[in-house]
Amino acid sequence: MREGNRRALGENLRQGQSVDDHVLIEALRVPTLIMWGIKDHVISNVPDAEQFHRDIVGSQVVTFKGAGHVLQEEIPDASVAALKAFLTGSVGAAEPDR
Repeated sequence: MREGNRRALGENLRQGQSVDDHVLIEALRVPTLIMWGIKDHVISNVPDAEQFHRDIVGSQVVTFKGAGHVLQEEIPDASVAALKAFLTGSVGAAEPDR
């Protein structure tokens, strides 16, 4: 909600991208946690999260039923818990589909 944020976001979206994101995503070789809000209306839907998961070797996915695009603001406790579980190697302990 900071002054200028909406204008900057709009300009960014209008510019498009000159790089194929798919190629960049497939090139990732680091531990990656994909957290996805089921109600995300900004970036398509959960099948995209599953595609990211297939493209990023060794990635893990956690989805959240009650959240949209900004998990850290909408469900801070649950998103931080999932991140902590990922960082400590116990992401399976974090319940998906919250």
